[in-house]
Amino acid sequence: STMSLSYDKWNTIVDSDDEANPSGAVEPLLESIKNNAQRDADAAVAERFTGYLREHLKKEYPLAKRKLAALFVGAQHRGSAASNIFRYNDICGFVARYQELMESSTVEMLCELHNRMINAVPSAEIKDESNPIVSDSKMLIEAINALEACMQHGNAVVFYETVCNPSQSDRARKLTEKYERKEFAKRAMMRHLFKGNEAFDENALDEDECVPGSSANKKKKEAPSMWRDPELQLLVGVVVGAVALLVGLGSLAYYNLQPS
Repeated sequence: STMSLSYDKWNTIVDSDDEANPSGAVEPLLESIKNNAQRDADAAVAERFTGYLREHLKKEYPLAKRKLAALFVGAQHRGSAASNIFRYNDICGFVARYQELMESSTVEMLCELHNRMINAVPSAEIKDESNPIVSDSKMLIEAINALEACMQHGNAVVFYETVCNPSQSDRARKLTEKYERKEFAKRAMMRHLFKGNEAFDENALDEDECVPGSSANKKKKEAPSMWRDPELQLLVGVVVGAVALLVGLGSLAYYNLQPS
């Protein structure tokens, strides 16, 4: 079955060279209109990324996890279109069927794969898109962007309903622009590069970026940063413990002074 999303205001996705479509709009790629050529293209991408993951991360991650991630990269690739939003049906279908895709370890794995792919490219060719690894690394960033966006907003269908209709509100427009700038992927890569560094707050999600109806809105507000300081937590623990000890000693003394 296909996702019943609206795309009446599909006005940001532009095909790069579609002469048969003068408006430039890319129709959503629903399962009912997907042809064998598209399926073959998806399978070819998945096969390439299965190879990349085997080459770079075979020892770190199990085969099933690597294969599933490779299939997702294949299912979301944009081809010659300007964005992968038109593939929302495949993206939503994958994350709904395979909940493990929404685990942070999956995004971590793909971020690490991106690092290793780029590190394998000679510095002189790092911006040369004719290099297949450079080209595929950009496709990988788009997959990371999609997964991170779904993870942040909790409900993939609601998220893509919003970015498929950027004209519905200023918030929708900003969210769509953020998605197309691949800001979600940049955030994931920063988190991966600076993991363990307290200066980078991976939980900092602006309230106005939340999609109405998404689980991101239901997250509890975090305590102020001062209360997340381990040293302060230890100090508070010591003080509370000392107070408890004094109360206990006072109670014992009071009990001993009572006439028997």
